[in-house]
Amino acid sequence: MAQEKNQKEHLTDALPVKVEEAVRIAARYLKKIVGAVEDVLVEEVEKDETNSRWVITLGYSDKGSGFLPERKYKKFTINGTTREVIAMQIRKI
Repeated sequence: MAQEKNQKEHLTDALPVKVEEAVRIAARYLKKIVGAVEDVLVEEVEKDETNSRWVITLGYSDKGSGFLPERKYKKFTINGTTREVIAMQIRKI
């Protein structure tokens, strides 16, 4: 029983970067690359322990595209060890 518990704890701690930090990294990167964005929300989170990565999708309002703000989505791949943003992609909904 104790061995099972240790294995489960090891799996949940496999990535040094926790989900909250991965989301903050993605949001900072979005603002740095895109500029001023509004209504940033976390849309999707995926933990890829095989490759030590987080995949985070953020949604935001883009007022520059017309009279009404358009909702846009970006998908970020973040290295779960180094905290580096590996990729930022357009996420079509």
